[in-house]
Amino acid sequence: MLLKKLFLNIMVLITLTCTNFVIASESHGQKAHSKGPDIFSVGGQVRLRGDFASNQNLGDFSFSPDTRDEQVLSRTRLNLSLEPIKQMKGFIQGQFYSRQNHSDYSKANLYQAYLELSDIGHLPIEFKIGRQELCYGSTFFLGPNDFYDGLTWDGAKMKILPLDNLWIDLIGARYVRLDKNTSDSEPALYGAYSSYELNEGTDLDLYFFYHKGGFKFFHVDLPDSPKWFTIGTRIAGKFGDRFDYELEPLYQFGKIDNPNRSTRDTISAYGGHAEAGYLIDSEFKPRLFAGYAFGSGDSDAEDKKFREFHGNIYNDNYIVGDISLVPDLSGLTVGDFRASGMHILIAGISFDLHPKLNLNLDNHYFIADKTPEGISRNLGDEINLIITYRLLENLNIVASANRFFTGGFFKDAADSGDDVDYFYIQTQIEF
Repeated sequence: MLLKKLFLNIMVLITLTCTNFVIASESHGQKAHSKGPDIFSVGGQVRLRGDFASNQNLGDFSFSPDTRDEQVLSRTRLNLSLEPIKQMKGFIQGQFYSRQNHSDYSKANLYQAYLELSDIGHLPIEFKIGRQELCYGSTFFLGPNDFYDGLTWDGAKMKILPLDNLWIDLIGARYVRLDKNTSDSEPALYGAYSSYELNEGTDLDLYFFYHKGGFKFFHVDLPDSPKWFTIGTRIAGKFGDRFDYELEPLYQFGKIDNPNRSTRDTISAYGGHAEAGYLIDSEFKPRLFAGYAFGSGDSDAEDKKFREFHGNIYNDNYIVGDISLVPDLSGLTVGDFRASGMHILIAGISFDLHPKLNLNLDNHYFIADKTPEGISRNLGDEINLIITYRLLENLNIVASANRFFTGGFFKDAADSGDDVDYFYIQTQIEF
């Protein structure tokens, strides 16, 4: 039944896409004769995806041996942009998100609504005020969490441009709970992100943030964290036209409540990632890539130190794979046992079989930094095969087949060595 529903929805979406393509083509000729800038514009995105899993619960992505699960997700975003003068731009974006499975969920909300101000008094300062996404670098630390309903903030951002090759963002924002269509005073994020262009194609970033309310909202097993800070740096660039690289280490410090002793522990955690890729000059444009990501762990709740890294939870990131069995570099809990912190080794290849068809194959090997005594640190391997086909200029179809080969940790923690399979097919139109 779910497959039939997904197929019918895809057919409707493709029909709408073709209709939109014809209308856009016809209106293009009319716009060619119009004069003056576009003050008012509308746009949108429609996405539909079917997910199918075995030995995993798609409700919370937990390891669930001897089960099968499936769901259909749809996400529609419509936006309106208004730019009455050069110095002012308004943007509003609504979203309807639906997740149909054994626990159906649907919600309409205001995803973004902000005002941008620039070139005020010819000062090198810009403002962005309202509900907005925060995306920086390769989105390791801050990103849009795009695979599901997204991640957005209520707040303000001031961009300072003291030099042509340097900008600094000052940020004060509160996390938006999209299921409630509102933000609370916690969790919140305050700090700065800066980027300096060392030379053409090479950027050096530095950022510092205070997390008010910490990460308890994202990890229910984590104690409250009234004072939590993250400092990070990132360098990314290219050597020539073929070799690219990125290095991003982070350090966290502060104080966290320890419910075991009714005292506060000192936070001292670190993590980050390093990646590199090489583009081979051939007909199919193959790109080889490899990487390593690390988040420190903690297995001693009594030593007055909290060492578990929580620095990449504001986004979904390909580093942890498509299956989401390992949600981020802080680790995961199975039953009564926690694999705290994570080492991840990544290797893969991507190439274009056709100008409209791309294939990506990668492997992720997971080792916990800390586990309880007698519990294996080996979580296993995840293999992801992703095929992307650009059917039309504004319509993509993505299909993916993934398997997580479970290691000793799952055998010890859940008394099961079942592997996890995850498949999805997704289509998306932009207009």
